[in-house]
Amino acid sequence: MANDKAYFDSRPVLVIEDSDEDFETVVSAADRAHISNRLVRACDADAARRLLAEGPDAALTGNGVAGAAGAFVWQTQRDAGHDARAGNFYAFMLIDDKLPGQDGLALLKELRAAPLPTWLPAVVLTASIDAGNREAYYNAGADAYHVKLLDYAESLRTLEEIFSYWLNCTAPARCGPSAAAARWLQ
Repeated sequence: MANDKAYFDSRPVLVIEDSDEDFETVVSAADRAHISNRLVRACDADAARRLLAEGPDAALTGNGVAGAAGAFVWQTQRDAGHDARAGNFYAFMLIDDKLPGQDGLALLKELRAAPLPTWLPAVVLTASIDAGNREAYYNAGADAYHVKLLDYAESLRTLEEIFSYWLNCTAPARCGPSAAAARWLQ
């Protein structure tokens, strides 16, 4: 499994987040969690669809350099030595609920209805504590749902736990489709 773990850990993370402030928190948490994965940012649903269809190299590489229309690639501090072209798939996608234009829920429903990437774990990060919103995301195929916290230190800890869980493939079942995603593959 060592090769599977190394492959899983090296894939970029797709961060679908329009807020610069919230994205900076994600970057800080990635650095604190000592991950070396590239963070590929989509600022809206259109950019996310393009990055999912074309891969992370559809955005210009560099340290926060803008790519075409709302796509960015952010190298964490530990990522500087990695090949910018490594891998065309994402380890998971972190989806914000409130996006400009199409919201995160509509985007997730659309993605889960498409032939690919139904296997890609979808982790929702939202300010909504509404149980109905949580249920709607799980029904749409989300693999996890986390509420953005007002306390910055707690937000960092939550994001570090998200990175730790989704980027450390310790069981064969987590190296492929998650249980929630598996039902969408049938």
